[in-house]
Amino acid sequence: MQKPKSIIFNPRGKAIILSIISFAILGSLIQPTLVCAAEEVSMSISKTMGSDFGQKINGKFRIRGTGSAGITSLDLYFNGTLVANEDTNALEFNFDTDDYSLGMMNITLIGKDAAGNIYSDQKDKEFVSSAINLILIPIFLLAIGGTIGAKYYQNKKQNKKKEVNLDKTKQNVKIKIDKDFM
Repeated sequence: MQKPKSIIFNPRGKAIILSIISFAILGSLIQPTLVCAAEEVSMSISKTMGSDFGQKINGKFRIRGTGSAGITSLDLYFNGTLVANEDTNALEFNFDTDDYSLGMMNITLIGKDAAGNIYSDQKDKEFVSSAINLILIPIFLLAIGGTIGAKYYQNKKQNKKKEVNLDKTKQNVKIKIDKDFM
């Protein structure tokens, strides 16, 4: 009984495989390539003057919102209230936390494309009183001062040990010299 030949290794099989590869290459050249770019928006919040302790902020800040090329408008909301809007894919908004009530603030950037699709980015920040600076800054300075003081004390202690060892070394040398001359 004769073994069946593999389609890959017989001459007819090679022609079939080459035809499939050729059609695949030609098909990719002839057909337009569809590029699906996902629209998106993003925002950044940066301090211009004030305090930024991660989630807790106080002072003057700048929000920059951007959208990809298909975004036609951007709206900025603080706790659901519209505070800024642009009919482009770029927005810049300056604000002072003192102009708003203290507490958690949901900051949401919403972008729309020409088809009416909505894209968003949001961040939660806690607007705190400037009095927090009167508490946090001294604590921060004490922590830095304590760290520097501890390092100073540690270095001083190590230097004192070195001086003691140096005195012992001098005594050993003096004794050896005296013994050599006797």
